[in-house]
Amino acid sequence: HLTYFLEVAKRHSMTLASEKLHMNQQTLSGIIKNLEEELGILLFNRHYSGVTLTEEGQAFVASSKKILYELD
Repeated sequence: HLTYFLEVAKRHSMTLASEKLHMNQQTLSGIIKNLEEELGILLFNRHYSGVTLTEEGQAFVASSKKILYELD
């Protein structure tokens, strides 16, 4: 799920990220929503034209990159 989160953060779009990840946009949106619920924070502000990271989302980008780096 961290990889999915980072892809959305990178592209500022659920649609573009889902295309890159070769998955359905609704599935990706559900994964991100579940991640937010698990963490108890809002990671993205959703807009008609895409998404932007919240302050918590920006901090979670750094944490996610570190976790994925360490797992590699």
